[in-house]
Amino acid sequence: MIFEGIVKSGNKEGSKYIKIYKEKIKKIINKDIYEGTLNVEIKSFVKNLKFKNSHIINRFNDFGKVTITPCKINDFDAYIVLPEKTKHKNVFEIISTISLREKFNLKDGDKVKIEVNTLNEF
Repeated sequence: MIFEGIVKSGNKEGSKYIKIYKEKIKKIINKDIYEGTLNVEIKSFVKNLKFKNSHIINRFNDFGKVTITPCKINDFDAYIVLPEKTKHKNVFEIISTISLREKFNLKDGDKVKIEVNTLNEF
């Protein structure tokens, strides 16, 4: 399924949590990741989406469960990170091996396409 979304700034919490989860993510994707997320606002309620090929990082210490799903953003390999505990209702937090903002020269308000395998039918 292809989602069109709008790039928006977050509150910088993504990079904090990526540092905490980084080694666990690396075990799943076998790659180092950039310590930051790209926030993309979509029209769907994220919690209602069911993804194929997802991986789960279970709760540890006081940190919640996180689901990681492969995706493509503008045809570039990346991953959607869905934290169990989040304030975002319609935002994909996307991680990659590099800064996606820099790679695509993205700024707030820019439109991007995200391709991900879902189990949902719309």
